Amino acid sequence: MKINKYFLSILLICVFFTRFFFVDKFFPTLNMDEVAIGYNAYTISKTGSDERGVFLPPYFRSVGDYKMPVLIYLTSAFVKLIGLNELAIRLPVAIFSSLSVLVLFIFSKKYIFSSKNSYLSWWVGFLFAISPWHIYFSRFGFEATVSLFFIILNIYFLYQFNNRQTLKNLWLIFISGTIALLTYHSAKIFIPLFNLTFFIIIRSKIISFIKKELTSRSKIYYYVSLVIQVIIIFLVFKFYYFGPGSSRAKSVFLIMDYEYQHLLLPAVSQSIVASISRGVLFISLWLKRYLEYFSVNFYLYSGLNLVRPGEFGQGVIYPVELFLIFISPLILLSKKINQKIFSNPKLTPQVLLFWILIGFLPASITNNSQQSLRNLFVLPAILILITCSLWVIVINQKRIRRSIVLALISLGYFFGIIKFTDHYLVHFPYQLSEHMHYGWSQIAQYAIRHAQEYDRVIVDPRFGTEGQKIYGVPHLYFLFYSQYDPKIYQSDPRRSEDKGDFANFIFEPINWQTYDGKGNYLFIGSPWSFPKDQITPAMLNFKVKFINGQDAFWAVAGNKK
Repeated sequence: MKINKYFLSILLICVFFTRFFFVDKFFPTLNMDEVAIGYNAYTISKTGSDERGVFLPPYFRSVGDYKMPVLIYLTSAFVKLIGLNELAIRLPVAIFSSLSVLVLFIFSKKYIFSSKNSYLSWWVGFLFAISPWHIYFSRFGFEATVSLFFIILNIYFLYQFNNRQTLKNLWLIFISGTIALLTYHSAKIFIPLFNLTFFIIIRSKIISFIKKELTSRSKIYYYVSLVIQVIIIFLVFKFYYFGPGSSRAKSVFLIMDYEYQHLLLPAVSQSIVASISRGVLFISLWLKRYLEYFSVNFYLYSGLNLVRPGEFGQGVIYPVELFLIFISPLILLSKKINQKIFSNPKLTPQVLLFWILIGFLPASITNNSQQSLRNLFVLPAILILITCSLWVIVINQKRIRRSIVLALISLGYFFGIIKFTDHYLVHFPYQLSEHMHYGWSQIAQYAIRHAQEYDRVIVDPRFGTEGQKIYGVPHLYFLFYSQYDPKIYQSDPRRSEDKGDFANFIFEPINWQTYDGKGNYLFIGSPWSFPKDQITPAMLNFKVKFINGQDAFWAVAGNKK
């Protein structure tokens, strides 16, 4: 018991410092998805409607897509409790990421490892707590991190159903799975496929359960339960698979990929043979994207995109874990090892295999290469396999060799943690603050403080050091930090699908040539939004720099009141 308390204390300390410590301060600005989630949560907490005035919407249209509802509704409770601020936006994700560590620990202890090797659940929990893949996505308002909690819970209940086939356990599977897919788009593919695969694996128990329910005295409850689940599934498919809620999936589907649209398709002529060729090209591109998730660079130096493209960065795991992943297939194939390490040696190897194969599928059919957020769901299975590999190479050694191996592995983790910390705290903010929309919060807060001094505040949504390439959503930052009354914004006739003008804030590209110098305006834009030879020091009221020191935004004044 003392050992358990000792390990639990270490686990909780790791979770606290990696998930909660300065979570509202680092990364030092909210990204555009976070402010979208935040302001919509604010409007829900105030009016029960989203930013567009839709009452209790099943999905939220914002930032060019339809966001899934669970995280926004969760965040609205925190906004109601502690106000609209950075902590309220990131705290729900930090909490659920921490709960994911706890649930995976309980799940692996109860259902994965044999009673003789139950201590391995502590290893899994600790590896999860220090995982760079999970830490990174736990410190932003990412929906996938919350969805992962419900996915682990869903798999926990699947195992529970395998042990005891009851209607209650079936409902727990259904509820946790439904919440998972209502939280993040990738789960809409993963949950149905994984659950169906699991049920196929235990099909004999499923058949026995159905027969038992059909012949039991309480079969009416079975029928009522089945009807309710069918209705819910129908509504989910209507709204999130075929309705407007599927627009995000359509916009990032693989056929929208630049390589496919502009390089591969133009090379194929229009004919019947060409149609077959296009199908082959599509399958080939998908297979290429899928196999990229099994490449060394994804795990070793490029998976988390913490540095500029082409530089040696941070992978989704620590380098010392790469070898452990490579030998893990041998564990799945070894019946002898499976019988020693797993509590269910027939079921668990299959589950882990399909967990990984299905987990990489959603990301592989999108138009981004090696997108680590969309396949976050595979992480628990990978960590379980890494733990199994550790058991194989450590436990089966003699005492002296075991000590040497443990020391080398510990040293590998130590240097891996230092490398990740350096990339996350130093290289990432310095090199990529621009791509994380750094600066919008600072310039928005400045403009809000001085807005009453001007007739209009004109904000250029284009930004970046490379010119007019990146379009932000500045109106959401201005709405967020001004805590603008949702009722007024929802009824503002100027609000449209493409613009978010409100009060005296106008969001449009700055056309300096039409400015006659007499208007009482404040202009917010990137340095290249202005003709530098016409901007005097007296006109430049305020500037924000990216973390690398380059100018991000200028606040240029006309004539004040």
